Amino acid sequence: MSRKQQDSHVPRIMGVVTELEEIIAQQYPTVMFEVFEGEDPPGIYLRATVDSEDPDQLMGLVIDRLLPLQVEERLPLYFIAARRNTRALAEIHTPHPIRPNVSVSTSQRETSAR
Repeated sequence: MSRKQQDSHVPRIMGVVTELEEIIAQQYPTVMFEVFEGEDPPGIYLRATVDSEDPDQLMGLVIDRLLPLQVEERLPLYFIAARRNTRALAEIHTPHPIRPNVSVSTSQRETSAR
C-alpha cells in the first residue's frame, strides 16, 4: 500500500482506534494505549498495555471487529496486546517451587507399557 493510500485511511483508522480503545477500557479500566506508525507491515498500530497475566485476552475483545476491517476494507490497522513491565518483572523475581527431577527406570517403563 502506498503512503498516499495509507494516509487516505487515517481518519477511518482513527475512528476505529477510538472504538477499540473504548471496548478494551470497559474490561480493563487501567489500560494504557499507544498509537504509532509501524513498518512491518506498514500501517497504524494500536498497542494496549494491561496489568494482566494473559494480555492475549485483549485480542479476544477486538478480533471480531478488527479482522473484517483488515480483510474487507483493507485498513492497515494492527493491534498489539502487551502487559505492564512491572507485572512481568514481578513474575521473574517470584520464586517458583522446584520440582524434583523424577526419573523412571527402564524396568518401570516396561511394566507400565504392559
